[in-house]
Amino acid sequence: MTEIHHIVEYHPYYLVRNNPNWREQYPDTRLILDFKDAKRPAIEHFKKLIISELAVQVQLGNNWGVAVVPSSQRGEWGEGLKDIAESLHAKYGVGYYFDALRRHQSIAKLAGGGDRSLETHLGTITINRSELPGSMILLDDVTSTGNSLRACEHRLKEAGVENVYLMAIGETTHGTP
Repeated sequence: MTEIHHIVEYHPYYLVRNNPNWREQYPDTRLILDFKDAKRPAIEHFKKLIISELAVQVQLGNNWGVAVVPSSQRGEWGEGLKDIAESLHAKYGVGYYFDALRRHQSIAKLAGGGDRSLETHLGTITINRSELPGSMILLDDVTSTGNSLRACEHRLKEAGVENVYLMAIGETTHGTP
C-alpha cells in the first residue's frame, strides 16, 4: 500500500472546540480550517511547507503532474489545493492536472459524518482527463482514513499513471489531543 505523506497533525474541531485556548494550543488545526476557507495566509503557509517537502522527497520535473482530490461536492475542487498545484507547476514544471479527477456525484461532507468508505469514493470519482503523465503528485487537505486519496490513486493507475505520490496537508489524529 502506498504511503500517505502529510505535513502536520490535524485535531478535529469537534475534539478541541470546548477548549477556550484551542487556537493557541493547536495552531495547525486553526490553519487547516483557514486553508479550507481559502484564507490566503494559510494557503501561503502550507504552500511553502508542501513545496519544501516535495523538493526533498520527489525528483520533480516535466515527467510529473500534480492533481487534486476533488471536493465532496460534485465538480468542485478546493481553492487552496488548486493554488498549491499551480505553484508546483510554475516552480518545477510539473504538469497542472488539478482537475484530472472529478467527483461526478456529491457525497455528504466527511467532516460532518459522511461515508468515508473506499467504495463510496470509487463510486463517485472518475478520471476527467484523457492524457496523463507517468507520475503524479496527488494533493488533499486532510486525510483521516486515507480512502479518498486511495480511491483517487486507484483511478489514476487505472488511467495509466504508474507512480502516485500521496500528499495531505494534515493527518487527523484520532482521540483527544
